[in-house]
Parts: sequence; C-alpha cells; structure tokens
Amino acid sequence: MEGSIESLTDTIASLTEASNECDPTRVVAFYSEEALMYDERGGQVVVGKSDIEQYWAITLELAIARGRPLMERNNLQFIMDGDYVLCRGTYVWPRMHNGQYLHKWQYQSDGWRLVAHYFAIETILADSPLPTENLEEE
Repeated sequence: MEGSIESLTDTIASLTEASNECDPTRVVAFYSEEALMYDERGGQVVVGKSDIEQYWAITLELAIARGRPLMERNNLQFIMDGDYVLCRGTYVWPRMHNGQYLHKWQYQSDGWRLVAHYFAIETILADSPLPTENLEEE
C-alpha cells in the first residue's frame, strides 16, 4: 500500500526503532535531503540531511550514555495536507525528555520522507542519574 496512512504508520514505527537502536545513519535515512528540524522551545533550527545526522548523532550518544532508554510515540493523529501528511503526537523518552512533535511527511519515489520535524520538549529528564552513577552506590 504505497503512500497510504498504513504504510506511513509502518515507516514511523521503523523510525522509532532506529532511534531506539541509537543508529543516527538509519534515523536520518527517513529525512529528505532538504529536511528541516525545529525545536520550538529551544529555537534551534537544523537544516539539511547532514546537519540533521550530526544532531541525531549527538542526541543518540547521550541516549547511549543514559542506558539506551526506549522512546515511545503516543497519540498519533494524521492530517492530510495536499501532497503532505502531517503526523502529530507526543513522545516519552525516559532519562532524556518528553514532549510533543509534528512531522510533515511526503511520499517520494523512494518512500515516505520527513520534510519537516517540529518538536517541543516539555520535560527534560536528562538530570536524572546515569545508569553507571547508580552502580557506585550499590
């Protein structure tokens, strides 16, 4: 079912799996070449696939240091917008942060690609102890 919401749901599950495997190369494969990432609350803008990969590499390095917590995406809602599908929802990423996101997806010749990724971090959980810090106390 190419280009369907069902195939997009599968793509989002694969993106989440790549994030949970802490593989920035695999994560960035879901983005279009000219994609944009925007942190609504932090005001950070990342443009282009190579800079997005660098952003994910740093973020996933922190996730590895924090014991590879598994990200969950919840409350997915899909909105058709011409040639695009908007997907919004919430995410929970233990020992990292929680928040909301909006993905703008486009079906291209090689499958679904993220053309814009907006997110708003609501709760920063990065101050929680690293897994190795707890081991010293035991």
